[in-house]
Amino acid sequence: MKRCPLEAFGDIGPITSIPHMENGQGEVMTKGLQVFFDEEKLEKGEQLSQALSRAIAVSNISIIVLSVDYSSSKSCLVELSDIMIRKSSQGHIVLPIFYHVDPSNVRNIGGSFETSFEEHESKQPTDSVQRWKSAFAEVGKLKGPETEYIKDVVEYVIKELRNMKFRSGSRELVGIEYQKNTILKLIKQNDCRVLGLWGMGGQGKTTLADAVYKKISSEFENVDIGTPSIGSTLTQEMLNNKKLLVVLDDVDDIDQIDYMGVEYFGSQCKIIITSRDRQVLESGGADTIHEVKGLNENNSLQLFSTFAFKQLNPAIGFQDLSRRFVKYTQGNPLALKVLGSDLNKRSINYWESKALKSSYDGLDIVEQNIFLDIACFFKGEPIKRTKHILSGCYKGVECGINKLVDKCLINLSSSVDYSGYVTMRRKRYPEIISMHDMLEGMGKDIVRKESKTLGNCSRLWNHRHVEQVFKYNKGTDRIQGIKLDMSHMDNLLFQPFVFENMINLRYIFFYFPSSLLHMERSYYKKLLTYQVDIVSLHDELRYHRWDYYPFKSLPSSFNPKNLVVLKLAYGNMEQLWNESHQDLVHLRKMNLFSCKNLKKIPNLLGAVNLERLDCENCESLVELPSLHHLTSLQALHLKGCRSLKKFPEIPNNFSWLDLSKTGIEEVPDLIGHLLRLEWLRLRNSRVKYVSSISKLESIYFLDLSGCLSVHDCTSLVKVSFADQNLYKFDSLDDDDVICMLFCNCFNLNQESTNNIEANAMLKIGSLAKKWAARYDWEYQREDFPRLICCFPGNKISADKFKCQSMNSSLSLKIAQNRGSGSRVLVFAICLVADLTYCHRFKYLHCYCEYQLTASDCGKEKFKSIIPFLDDSASKKCMGDHIFILSSKKMVKRDKNYEEASFEFAIIDFDYEKLESIEVERSGVHKWIKRSFSHDGEEGDRGPKRLK
Repeated sequence: MKRCPLEAFGDIGPITSIPHMENGQGEVMTKGLQVFFDEEKLEKGEQLSQALSRAIAVSNISIIVLSVDYSSSKSCLVELSDIMIRKSSQGHIVLPIFYHVDPSNVRNIGGSFETSFEEHESKQPTDSVQRWKSAFAEVGKLKGPETEYIKDVVEYVIKELRNMKFRSGSRELVGIEYQKNTILKLIKQNDCRVLGLWGMGGQGKTTLADAVYKKISSEFENVDIGTPSIGSTLTQEMLNNKKLLVVLDDVDDIDQIDYMGVEYFGSQCKIIITSRDRQVLESGGADTIHEVKGLNENNSLQLFSTFAFKQLNPAIGFQDLSRRFVKYTQGNPLALKVLGSDLNKRSINYWESKALKSSYDGLDIVEQNIFLDIACFFKGEPIKRTKHILSGCYKGVECGINKLVDKCLINLSSSVDYSGYVTMRRKRYPEIISMHDMLEGMGKDIVRKESKTLGNCSRLWNHRHVEQVFKYNKGTDRIQGIKLDMSHMDNLLFQPFVFENMINLRYIFFYFPSSLLHMERSYYKKLLTYQVDIVSLHDELRYHRWDYYPFKSLPSSFNPKNLVVLKLAYGNMEQLWNESHQDLVHLRKMNLFSCKNLKKIPNLLGAVNLERLDCENCESLVELPSLHHLTSLQALHLKGCRSLKKFPEIPNNFSWLDLSKTGIEEVPDLIGHLLRLEWLRLRNSRVKYVSSISKLESIYFLDLSGCLSVHDCTSLVKVSFADQNLYKFDSLDDDDVICMLFCNCFNLNQESTNNIEANAMLKIGSLAKKWAARYDWEYQREDFPRLICCFPGNKISADKFKCQSMNSSLSLKIAQNRGSGSRVLVFAICLVADLTYCHRFKYLHCYCEYQLTASDCGKEKFKSIIPFLDDSASKKCMGDHIFILSSKKMVKRDKNYEEASFEFAIIDFDYEKLESIEVERSGVHKWIKRSFSHDGEEGDRGPKRLK
C-alpha cells in the first residue's frame, strides 16, 4: 500500500500559540504520523495558497483549530472552504477543535465572527464571502473537543487513519465485508470470549482475522509480554485485569492453544483462533465457531479478475474462460488468486498447492485411503451405505469420516429431488457425500502419480485407462477399485480371466449415467468376454455394480461374504446363484432393476442386514423367497413384476412397499400387522381386496390410482378414516408431504368423498395450528410441509369452501383483527380440472398467484407452485377430478389484511400454462390462527369426527 506524503493537516489559524498543541504535535509524531501545520511546512518561494492546496489534497484528515480570531483571516477561510468542499465530495475527514470558542457562535456566525464577516463583505467579492460563511457554519455543526483533550484527538486521528488504510488496502479483499460484519457481531457478544474461525485451506480465515483485528484493535490495550513469561503468577494476574485482543492463526494442535495460556486472559479479552480442524477449536475452548465459506459467483469473478487482469472485470475475450475458472474454484479465494495470477496456463493443477494439499497430508494412512476412495468412487453416494462398504476395508471408518468432515475435505448434505411430484418425506432421503471439485481432482491426481503403469495404480476411473487394462490384461493386485462410464466406450471384448490377478479388487462400478440408462442405444455398449459366459470374481468385492450385466449368473466360485451392495440393473441373469446357502451377512442393498430374464430370487436366509430389495420391472419374476426373517429390511420395490401373483412374506417392521403393476390380486390380512408401514403404492395393479389397509396405523402415503382401469379389478366404493388418530398430525415434521391420491376411483360413494375431503381439511387444519405456534416458519425457503389430495368429481363442497368461483379466479374478505396479539392466515385451495388430456404432459403443477390487500390499501403479491401429478399418474387419469392443496407458501402473517384475491392455472414441467387443462372451478378456505398459541380458529368450531 502506498503511503500518503501527509496523513494529517493542521489548520491553526491566526494565533501565536495554543497550550498543549506543541505537545499534541509531539503526540502525533510519536504515533508515527506525518503532520503538516500551515505556519511551519511552507517551502521558500512557494505561495501560501498553492502550498496549502497541495497539503490539503494529499492529507487524509484535517484538524481545524477554531479561535476567536479565526474568521478575521482571509487565508484561513480559503483553506476552510477547500477543506469542506473535499469533505463533501471525497469523504475527507474533518476534526474541529474549538479553542475558547462557543460552537453555537460558529454555527450561527455570531459574536465576533459576525463582525469579521461584515468586514470581509465590504472588501471581498460577495460570492467568495458567501462560500466562506457556508463552510464556516458547516464546520460549526461538527463535533470537536477542547484542546485539553488533545490525547483523545490523537487517538481519534489514529483510529480513523487505521480504518482508512484498511479500506484503501481492501480492494483485493472482495466479498469479505459480510463475513467480517458477522464475525464482529459474534466477537462483541458477552458470552463469546474465544471465537473460532474454521474452514478449508485457502478459504480466507487469516484474511478475515486480520480484517477484524485492524477494525477493533484500537479498542484494546497494548501489552508486550514474552511468551515464556505467560505462565508466571504475576503475568497471569496482569493478563486477567487487561482488555486484550489476541489472534492465534492457523492452529492445528491443541497444544498451541494451551501453550498460549488462553485460560489466563480475563473476561474482557477477546481471542480469535483460526484452524482447519474443527475438533481443535472445540477442544481449545472456543465459545463460538464460525465456518468461513467461499465467495459467491460475482465476488469470485471480481477477485479472479483483480489478479488476472488488474481490474474488477474480465478483459474482452476472456469472459467465458474466466467464468469457467471461477466455477472450477467454487469460491475458494486462494485458488482464485493462484489461477488469476497464472491465467495463460489453462491446465493448472493448482490444488497441489500447500493450501489444499496440507489438509490431506495431515491425515493418517487409513483416513487418506478413505479420502481417495471417496474422491474416486463415492462422491455423491449415501454416507450410511458408504460407511458400511468402507468398514469392511478399514478400521475406524466412523472416526475417519468425521475427521474428513472436520477438516472440510468432504461435506454431508441431504439429497432432495425437487423435480416433479414429491411422494415421500424429505427426511427419508439419505445424507449424501459431497466433495469440492478441487479436492476430488487432487485425490485423483495423487492416485495417478502412484505409478506410470496403469495396472499398478490403486484406483481406475478413466474409461481409456480401464480399456487399456482390460484389453491387454494388465491388471495387478494393486488395483482396489474400477469405475467405468460405459457410455464413453464401444463394445469391449476382454479375456474371462481379466480379474484373475486383481485379488484385492473391492469396488466395481460399471455404469451408464441415469439419463442414458433407459435409452435403446445403451444396449450396444457392453463389456463382453471371448467365448465364455462367465468371469471370475474374488471374494474381497464389497461393491458390485454392473449395468447390463451380460452373464446368466454370478460365478459359482464367487463367495459374496463381503458384499455390501449388489446392483445389476438391466442384467441378463436368469439366476444369481444356485440354491445353496450363501453368506450374505454384510449385504445391505440389492438392485435387480429390469432384469427381465430373472425368474426367482435365491434363498436370502443369510442376508440378515439387507435393508432394500429392488426388483422393479423384473417381468419374469414369479416368486420371492420368504423375507419374514429379514428384520432389517425396510423397502421392497416390485413395481412392474407382472408375473408375480402372490403377496410376499415380509417382516413386521417394514416401512415401504411398492406393488404397482404387479399380478397380485389380494392384499392379505397380515398387512394389518405392519405397524410401521408408511408408504404403500398399488397403482395400476390387479388388487381386488384392500380391506386390511384400514388397519395400518402409520400409513401416510397410499396410492390406489388406476386400479379401476385394470382387468378384473373391482371398484373402490368406500373410504373410511374412522380408526385414524387425528391428533397425531400435530407432530408432522417440517419436511412432510401428505399425499391422498384416489385418481380414477370413479365408483367412490358420496360418504367416501366426504370423508376424504374432511380428512384432508383436518390435516391442513393441524398444519395451520402448528404453523401459527412457530416463529421461524416464514424464514425457511422450502415449501414444506404440504398436502395433496385428489379424487374424481366436479363439485366443490360448499360447506368446506364457502368462497367459490366458476372459473380460475376469486376474491374473499378477511375479518379485521379485533383481538390481542398477531394472527396467521392459512389458505387451502380446491380446484376442479378435466384431466382427459393430461397424458400429454410429464408433470402437472398447480400455479397459484394471490394478492393480499391491507386496510391502508397496501398490496402484497405471493405465489405458490404445488406439484400434484407425476408422469406415471397423469398417463392414466381421465375426466374431472377435484384437488385440495395447501403448502407453507399459503401461510402468511396477517398485516391487517382486508381482502385476498386468487388466480389459478395448471402448468407443466417447464412452468408453461396448459391451455388443454383448465381450472373449471375454484374455491378457497381460510383459517385465521393466533400466533404462537394453540388457540382454535377464529369463528370456527373444533374438528368433526370422521366416519
